[in-house]
Amino acid sequence: MEDALEERLELKQCERVYSGHLISSECPIADRCSKDVDESECVLCCDRIYSTLKDEGYFVIRSGRANIVAIPSRMESKIGEDVLGLKVIVFSDPDSGISNRDEIFIAGFRFGIDDILLNGYPVYTVHGDYGSDVRYCVGRLMVRIMAESFRIGEERAKELAEQLKRIAEVLGEKVDERYLFGNTYMGHPPKRILIISGEDACRGPIAKVVLRRVLDEAGLYNVSIDSSAYDKPGIVKEARDVVKEKYGDLLKDHVPKSIEDIKTRYGYRKIVDHDLIIVMEDEHRRGLPEKRTFTVKELVGEKGSIRKPSSVVECKDVAEEIERCLRAGIDRILEILYG
Repeated sequence: MEDALEERLELKQCERVYSGHLISSECPIADRCSKDVDESECVLCCDRIYSTLKDEGYFVIRSGRANIVAIPSRMESKIGEDVLGLKVIVFSDPDSGISNRDEIFIAGFRFGIDDILLNGYPVYTVHGDYGSDVRYCVGRLMVRIMAESFRIGEERAKELAEQLKRIAEVLGEKVDERYLFGNTYMGHPPKRILIISGEDACRGPIAKVVLRRVLDEAGLYNVSIDSSAYDKPGIVKEARDVVKEKYGDLLKDHVPKSIEDIKTRYGYRKIVDHDLIIVMEDEHRRGLPEKRTFTVKELVGEKGSIRKPSSVVECKDVAEEIERCLRAGIDRILEILYG
């Protein structure tokens, strides 16, 4: 039913001849528009589009000379499953017929909106798929400052932007112009990596911090990294101390979460839509997409698992092993992400 509704809203070529001139544009009702439309009415064909779609039972709202149509729809995830939502279609640019169609797709869950896509690109997501809130907020502030450079002066704008960069670094995040203009909801969505350990309390969060550092050093800021527990979430203690000693207090606010928390929040799709899933143990593969799931050691062509530590000393040893594998496996990671 939804497919039929959307098919009738596709733009079709509309050609009219007025005063000896061919007027060519695109219009959603070109295949069912009366041939006796006069020139003055066709120039403002938004009126006829509105009345036609209204008569056909669509929910249509006028906004100036644009028409806004809302219909139930769906979005396909990477494994072919459908995410149900609402599609809002805007038909605009009436001066040249219509000729322009923009789509906004809104998907929600029990407690509100989860995702908003504009012409297929995410502009909002409650899941934080664009990296940390620190990166996003600082990036948006930098965009705002640079946009105001004509008023406050270019030198002052650069000075403020540099201050924001330093603030971000103190908070454990690296933000630069590549991130600024490529990952602030204005460009393509970032690649997504999920790291899964037993309890998301030691190996997983350590790997997340290490991999973030490795990717930053390679200049790849447009990659989102998350972690979760395959089993019941544990309590972060040793990992926090080990990471703080080497990288700073980057796990201060880390709260372990189960893979089930991610699954139930978005009907498994948040898991399956990750571009790469890295697990600590081979048994953690069970139930996950085979082609995108690898153990840490597989990334460097080795077999075996990253053992679960039972003390701070073992946690340090495990951290070194994880860092060795992730640094040595960076080429394999990039191959998986970008082909």
